[in-house]
Amino acid sequence: MICRYTMEVHLVLVFLAGGRGRRLGALTIRKHKGALSFAGKPILVRILDQWLKLSAINTIWIVTGYRHRDIEKALNNLYSHELTRRKIVCVRGATAVVGTLSRLRYVLKSVAGTQGVIVTGVDDIFAEVDVARFVANVSRTQASVLLAVSKELLIAPTHPAARLQGTRVIEYRTGAEQRLHGLTGRWHRDTGLRYFSDAACARMIRDIDIAYIGEFISANVPTGISVRAFVLRRTWVHIAVARDFTQQVP
Repeated sequence: MICRYTMEVHLVLVFLAGGRGRRLGALTIRKHKGALSFAGKPILVRILDQWLKLSAINTIWIVTGYRHRDIEKALNNLYSHELTRRKIVCVRGATAVVGTLSRLRYVLKSVAGTQGVIVTGVDDIFAEVDVARFVANVSRTQASVLLAVSKELLIAPTHPAARLQGTRVIEYRTGAEQRLHGLTGRWHRDTGLRYFSDAACARMIRDIDIAYIGEFISANVPTGISVRAFVLRRTWVHIAVARDFTQQVP
């Protein structure tokens, strides 16, 4: 049961939903990636329903951009109650903005002083038990950054990778660095589900020259900032290309 993992904490969850998903080709020309159906349900709806079950999540922010009306329509049709009481808040980012961290900054100043922020995308689907366990770990962690990672390196090969020593992240490579140096040893895939403490959020606001979240993590691991890893127990689905829609719900 999910409830046995939740704690009396009040966390902010941010969905980054601004990109097009160009590798999906024609599928995203007339529809936002999050509005595409996976196993009979729009991806965003499938993920939102999962997170709304967790009492530890106080507010869910959704940062849109490309085809923002697709997301807004789905929210108005299915989550009008949550929108009215601001359980869900939708923010329209500029379509031309480049970078996950650049989009995240639309929210960070509004949630300063909270217990931290969980960040994820609309293209990663996790097992409910892993989502609940991640939130439970967030409620206990003293780390500045907590990454949900997977031993399955072949999933989402464009995502960064983290090398672990116990639960501590001792090295972090973005896509370009992986291709240059390769991955051997205790490497795990960064799934894109991440937690940042309030102090880490403040640093992300200040580091305006960094446009991507992965670049921020890569730049700060060598500085000694506490970055820890939470290893998924089950597989996960990353929707990047058309064939990913044939996968099973984790």
